[in-house]
Amino acid sequence: DMEELSLPIVSEKNVLKVLPEHQTSEAVHILSRAFRYDPLFVYTTTDEVKRISTLPMRFEAMISSKNQLKLIVTDEKGFIKNVSVWLPPNSSSYEEEKPHVQNAIRTAIGEESWSKRTKLINELDSMHEKVMADQPHHWYLLLLATDPACQKQGLAKFALTPILNLADKQRTCIYLETEIG
Repeated sequence: DMEELSLPIVSEKNVLKVLPEHQTSEAVHILSRAFRYDPLFVYTTTDEVKRISTLPMRFEAMISSKNQLKLIVTDEKGFIKNVSVWLPPNSSSYEEEKPHVQNAIRTAIGEESWSKRTKLINELDSMHEKVMADQPHHWYLLLLATDPACQKQGLAKFALTPILNLADKQRTCIYLETEIG
C-alpha cells in the first residue's frame, strides 16, 4: 500500500513528506496549538490551563505508534505547517497509550476530565467499529492539524489529496471524525 505513495511531494511553496523522528516535537507543538480550543478537548478538560499544558504530552502519546503514517507539510525551509496522522489499511488497531503515560495524563488533567476523556474515546471507538463494520480495510485519519498561523493556504488539501487519490485507486474507504460548524 505505502509503496504506491511517492513521497516527498513538492509544490512551489510546500513539501509533503513523512515526519522525520527529529521533528516529532515540532509536530507535537503544531498539534497542540491547532487543537487548543477543539470542542472535544474543551469538553474533556474544561480547565484551560490544564488543557493547554497537557496537550503536548497527550499528542506525543497519540503519535507514538509505529503503525501510523505521520505526514507533515513544511515550507521551503523545513518548518512544519501541517500535520496529518493516518492509520493505514490492514494495520493493527490504534494503540492505547502505555500505562505510565496514561497515569501521567490522568494525574495532570484530574479524575473528572479523565473520566470524560475515557468515556468519549470509548464512544468514538464504538462508533468507528459500527460505521466501518463492513469495511474493515480502510484508512483512518486520526489527526489533521494546520498551524493556526498558516491556515487558509490550502495546506490540508495538499496533505490529504495524495491519500485520497491512493484510497480511490485502492477502492478503499477513509474514516475520520470531525465537528460540524
